[in-house]
Amino acid sequence: MDSTTAPRLSASSLSSDPRIDGSVLQLATLLLQPEQRDAGAAALATRLGGKALLIFVRDPEIGALLPAPGFPQTLADNRAWRSFLASCTKTGKHTGALRIGGDTDLLPSVGLAADEDAVLVLIGTTAVSNELAGLYLLLPLLAATLRSEYLAATAAAQGRMARDAAEQATAVTRTLDAARRALQEALQHAEVSRVELATANDQLRAQADELGTANNSLQDQAAELEVQTEELQTATEDLVQQAQAREALARALSAREARYRALVEATAQIVWVTTSSGEFVTEQPDWAAFTGQTFEEYQGRGWLDAIHPDDHAQTSAAWRHAVTTGTVCQVEYRIRRHDGIYRIFSVRAAPVFDEIGELREWVGSETDITEQRGAEQALVDQERQFRTLAESIPQLAWMAEPDGYIFWYNQRWYDYTGTTPEQMAGWGWQSVHDPAELPRVLDRWRASIRAGSPFELEFPLQGVDGRFRWFLTRSVPIKDADGHVVRWFGTNTNIDEQAALARTLQERARLAVFTAEVGTALTQSETLPEMLSRCCDAMVEHLDAAFARIWTLNPATNVLELQASAGLYTHLDGAHSRVPVGQFKIGRIAEERRPHLTNDVIHDPRISDPAWAEREGMVAFAGFPLLVGNQVDGVMALFARHPLTETTLEAMAAVAHGIALGIERRRAEAERQQFVSLVENSADFIGMATLDGRVLYVNAAGRALVGLLDAAPVTETTIPDFVTPASWPRLRDEALPEVLARGSWRGEVEFRHFATGDSLAMDQTIFLVRDQLSGAPLCIATVARDLRERLRTERQLRDAQRLQSVATLAGGVAHEVNNQMTAVLGFGGFALRALEAGNAPGDDVREMVKAAERAAKVTQQLLTFSRQQVTQPRLIDLAPLVEALRPTLGQLLGADKSLIVSPSRARRLVHVDPTQMEQVLINLTANARDAMPTGGRLTITLEDAWLDRSYAEAHSGIHLDPGDYVLLAVSDTGIGMDRETLAQIFDPFFTTKPVGQGTGLGLSMVYGIVKQHGGFVWAYSEPALGTTVKVYLPAAPAAGPLDSAPTNVATAPYAPPARARPLILVVEDEPTVRLLVRRALESAGYAVIEAANGREALNLVTGLSELPALLITDVVMPELTGRELSDALKRAGAQLPVLYISGYTGDDIVLRGLIPEGAVFLQKPFAPDSLVRHVTEQLARSHPRG
Repeated sequence: MDSTTAPRLSASSLSSDPRIDGSVLQLATLLLQPEQRDAGAAALATRLGGKALLIFVRDPEIGALLPAPGFPQTLADNRAWRSFLASCTKTGKHTGALRIGGDTDLLPSVGLAADEDAVLVLIGTTAVSNELAGLYLLLPLLAATLRSEYLAATAAAQGRMARDAAEQATAVTRTLDAARRALQEALQHAEVSRVELATANDQLRAQADELGTANNSLQDQAAELEVQTEELQTATEDLVQQAQAREALARALSAREARYRALVEATAQIVWVTTSSGEFVTEQPDWAAFTGQTFEEYQGRGWLDAIHPDDHAQTSAAWRHAVTTGTVCQVEYRIRRHDGIYRIFSVRAAPVFDEIGELREWVGSETDITEQRGAEQALVDQERQFRTLAESIPQLAWMAEPDGYIFWYNQRWYDYTGTTPEQMAGWGWQSVHDPAELPRVLDRWRASIRAGSPFELEFPLQGVDGRFRWFLTRSVPIKDADGHVVRWFGTNTNIDEQAALARTLQERARLAVFTAEVGTALTQSETLPEMLSRCCDAMVEHLDAAFARIWTLNPATNVLELQASAGLYTHLDGAHSRVPVGQFKIGRIAEERRPHLTNDVIHDPRISDPAWAEREGMVAFAGFPLLVGNQVDGVMALFARHPLTETTLEAMAAVAHGIALGIERRRAEAERQQFVSLVENSADFIGMATLDGRVLYVNAAGRALVGLLDAAPVTETTIPDFVTPASWPRLRDEALPEVLARGSWRGEVEFRHFATGDSLAMDQTIFLVRDQLSGAPLCIATVARDLRERLRTERQLRDAQRLQSVATLAGGVAHEVNNQMTAVLGFGGFALRALEAGNAPGDDVREMVKAAERAAKVTQQLLTFSRQQVTQPRLIDLAPLVEALRPTLGQLLGADKSLIVSPSRARRLVHVDPTQMEQVLINLTANARDAMPTGGRLTITLEDAWLDRSYAEAHSGIHLDPGDYVLLAVSDTGIGMDRETLAQIFDPFFTTKPVGQGTGLGLSMVYGIVKQHGGFVWAYSEPALGTTVKVYLPAAPAAGPLDSAPTNVATAPYAPPARARPLILVVEDEPTVRLLVRRALESAGYAVIEAANGREALNLVTGLSELPALLITDVVMPELTGRELSDALKRAGAQLPVLYISGYTGDDIVLRGLIPEGAVFLQKPFAPDSLVRHVTEQLARSHPRG
C-alpha cells in the first residue's frame, strides 16, 4: 500500500475503539519506546497468554523482514522461521505448529497491519487470545514507529556510506589527475626524444649500425609507454563508472529520504525534528497544524508556550535527562490545540548520532492519548460501580476468564463457603461441591466454555456449617464486538427452600413434557405406525414405564392389531400381536370401553401370568381404551416397576384421548390422500373454481390436456381462459346459472389449448360444492372428459364395421368361388390328362385351368384379408426365414433394384405361420418394386421392440397389448405417398396402379395376416422419399426349442393292401365338389362312399360292416358340421382319421373352433393331385406300415 494513501491512525482514534482493551493499549504503548520495547513485549505477551511477542516490519523496497530491536538472532537466522514470516506477509494467516529446534513448539497467532507493512507474532499460545484482535488495530502505529526508527538508522548508515564513497571518489580523482599529468609529461618527453633521434640519425648516419640497437631499445620503450597509456585510460574509465555508481547511490538515498518524509507526513502522529539541544530551527508542519503556532512562535524553545504550565517542570526535567544521557526521551504532557483545548499526548523523542557518535539532532513523535486516558478512567469507574453492584446483590457472584479460570468472587461467596480468595482461585471452587454432583457440573461447565453459550444448572454447595444447600447457578458469556468471549459472569441463587416445591412440581413438569411430546408425535409424524411408535417411546421415557404398547382396532375383523411397542419388548409379533375384542385384559378394555388400572399387578386377577410380573418386578399396569365418542379405535397400555400416581393416570387418560383423535385424523387423512390421489391421477380434467370464476385447482391430467406446465400459476387463471370464445357465452349464460340454481349442469364444451390455441371437444359436468354444515355454496367443481378419443373410437368402429362388411362379402364370394374353382380345376385336370399334348382343345383347357388358378389366388387373398384363413403357426426365428427368402425377393425386385437384408438384432422368437410370413414379405416387396420404377433400394431389418400405451396413443390410438414385440421393417426409396393415399393403403381393392395391373388386395392381405397373428402394421411415407412398412409381431413369452417344419411320416407313397382298396368316406354338400373328390380318389385306387351332409354320413357309417380308413369332410355343412360329424362317429365307436376341406371357413373356424387343434386341413380350391397327396400322407400317418 502506498504510504500516501494509507489511512491515518492515531493512538487517540484507537483508544476510543471498543474492541481495544485499555490495559492492552497501555501495555502496547510501551512498544513505541525502544528502551522499554523488550519489557513491554514480554508483559503484553504474558497478558495475552503467550511467552513472547515479536513485531516485524516488511520493507517494500528490500523485500525483507526486519526484526525489531531486541529480537533474538537465533530465530532471525533460522531458515524455517524466516520462511514462516515470509508466508505470513503473503497470506496474513498461519495454522499449525512450527517447530524451531529442540523442544520448543511455536504456535503463533499472526496478524497483518492495515498497510500490509507489519507482522505481529504471539509465541507459545495454543489459541488466539480474544484481546489480540485489539492489538492488531495498533499494528499500523507500531509499524510506523518501527519504520521511522529503522529508516532513521538506515539513513544515518547510508549517509556515512555516501560520505565514505565521496571521500574515496575524491582520492581516486586526485590519483587519476596525477596519473593523467604523468602520462602527458611522458608523451611530451617521448616526442622530444623522437626529434632528437631524427637529428642524430641525420648527423650520424654513418654510425647507423652502431646506433641501431639503441634505436630498437627506444622503440620498445615507446611501446611500453603506449601500453601504460592504455592502462591509465582503462583505470580512468573504471573510476568514472564508480563515480557514476556513487551518484546513483546518492540519488537512491535521496529517494529513500523522500519516502521517509512521505511516511512521516502520512502518520497520524505529530512528528518533529529538533537540534541536539532541543530547539526547533526548521519548520514543523505537524506541530503548527495542531497548535496553530507560527514558525516565529515555536522556533527555538517557543514550543514550550503550547505546553500546559503545570507540565513544564516534568517536561523540562525529562529533556534535560535525555540530553545529558543521550537516551530516548519519553514523557506525557498536555498540548494546547489551536482551538485552546488541551489534549494529552504521549511524547517520544529519539537521538540521532553522526558517524563519529556525536549527537546531531532529535526525532520525535507525539501521540494523542486523551481518549485512551478517558477510557481508562471510565473503565476504572465502571469497575468500581460493578464491584459495588456485585457486592450489593443477594446472590453469590463470581467472574471467570474465557477458559473458565475464576479470578473474582463477591464477599457473599466467602461468607457462605467460609473460604479464602487463595483457596478459591482458579478451579478451587470444586472443593465446596458435592462429589457426587461434581462430574455433572464439570461436564456442563466445560461444554458451555467450548460453545461460548450460557450456563445454567442446579446443584448443591457446601456452606460454612458443612451443610449442602441447593443453588441455581447461571453464568453468561461477555463477548467483544467480534463475538469472542472475554470473560464470564455468574451467580449462585439459593433455592434450597424451593427444592421441595420443585420436587412437587417436577412430576407435573415431566407429565407436561410427556404430553407435549405426544402432541408433537400426533402432529408431526408422517405415518400412523411412526406416530404410535413415538407415543410409546414417550411413555417409556417420561413415565418410566417398563414397556408400553398401542393396538388399533380392525373394524372388519373386530381384532386389535399391535402397531407399536417400546421398552422391554419392541417386537410386534407374538401372542399379543392380534387380540380379539373381549379376550385377555387388552380385549376386555376395548369391549368395556373403560380403563383398567392397578398398582398391584401380582395380585390383579386380570394379569394372566403373575409369575412373570413378579420375576420382572412389575408393580403397576394401566390400560386405556382409545375412544372417540363411543367408538373404539384401539387400546393403549403400559407396565411399570413403580406405582403410578393419580396425576400420571390423569395425564395418561388425556393422552389416550389425544391418540384416539390422532388415529381418527390419520385415517381421515389417508382417505383424503386416497381421494386426492384419485383426483390427481384421474385421466379426466378435474378442476375447482370460486363462485366468481377464479380457478383454484386443476389436476395433472387437466393441466396436460390444456397445455399448462406444472409450474404455470393455475390460480392466476379464470374459467374463460380454459374455453374457446365460442363456448364461453354458453357457459356464462346457461351452464353457470343452472349450476347455481339446480346444483349441476352437463354438456359438450370446447376447451382451449393454452400453447397451440387448438379447440378440444369435451363432455363437461359442472356441480356446486356446498358447506356440509350450513349448506352454503363454497365453490364450483367440474369433471370433463376428452371427447376426441370417443370420436376417434367411433370413427375406427365405423372403419372396422366397413372393413368387416367388406370382409364378410369377400368371404362369401370366396366360399362360392372356391367351390366352383375346385370343380373347374379338378375336372380341368382330368380333361388335360385325357387330351394329348399339342391338341388344340387341350391348350384351351390348359388356359382355362390357369385362369381358374388365378381366380383361386384372388379368393385366397380375400380370405386372408378377412382373416378367415386357417393358420398353422409355429415357434420360429424370423431371421432364417428372411434369409432363405432372399433369392426369391431379389428376383422379384429385378436387376435395377438392390436388396439389403441388415443383420438381425432380434433375439426373440415369434409364433406365426411361416408360409403366411413369406406371403407378407413377398407382398411388401412387390409393392416396393412397383414404387421404384427407375430403380432404388429395398432394406429389410429385424429387431426387438417394447411397446406401451403411449406408443398406441402416438399412432392414432391403435390397439395393442403392452409388451415385447419383434419388428419386421421393410423400407424402400421409391416415390412415396401423401397422407390421403397412406390412409387407404390397407383398404381392400384400393390401388394406385392402372386398371388391370393390380387387385388392391396385396397390402390388405398383409394387414389380415398380421392381425390374425395378434400383431399390427404401421406405415410411414413421404412423397419422393420412400415408404417404410413396420410389422409388429408379438414375441413368444420365453425362448424355447424351435418347432421343426411338418414332415411326412411315410417316406414313400402309401400303398394299399394287394387284395383290398382303402375305403374313404367323402362328405360334401356341394355335388360338383363331391363328384370331383370321388373321381380323383377312385382314379388313385381308393374305394369311395359319399354323403351329402353330416346326418346322412352318420347313418351311412352305422350301416357298414367295415369302417372307412379315412373321413374327408367339409367344415361348414347343414345339420352337422365336419367336427360335429367326427365327434358323433367317435361316440358311436368309429375313431376315424379326418381330412377337413373348405372353401370358406368363416368366423366359425376362427372363433368357435370348428377345426380341432392340429387337424389336417386342405383349403379349397385344390387340384386332384394335391387331394391325393394329402390323403396318402394322412393314411400313412394313421396306418403306418409295420
